[in-house]
Amino acid sequence: MIVDKVFLSWVGPISLGVERNGVIKAFSLEEGQAIPPEFKVGDLVELHLEGDPMAEIWGIETSKGSCLFKHIPSGKEFRTWHRAEAYKLDKEEEKKVP
Repeated sequence: MIVDKVFLSWVGPISLGVERNGVIKAFSLEEGQAIPPEFKVGDLVELHLEGDPMAEIWGIETSKGSCLFKHIPSGKEFRTWHRAEAYKLDKEEEKKVP
């Protein structure tokens, strides 16, 4: 597990972005998942990256890996799952099919 402190650079309905040292990374949410209202742009969060060694073998859609976000000011937490990335990509590909 890797733990880092990052700033929220954006909060959207299907993803959020974090920034550290000028580098921004995005994380997708699963269908129906919402970011807690305490999380605001500019807030400091603790990011726990929890990898899944089986993801390379079985693919991201079955990964049990996740990212835990802990909102420093309130202590509120929520988790995004690696499989959310596969879900978003699958949905985008379905839209392209005529």
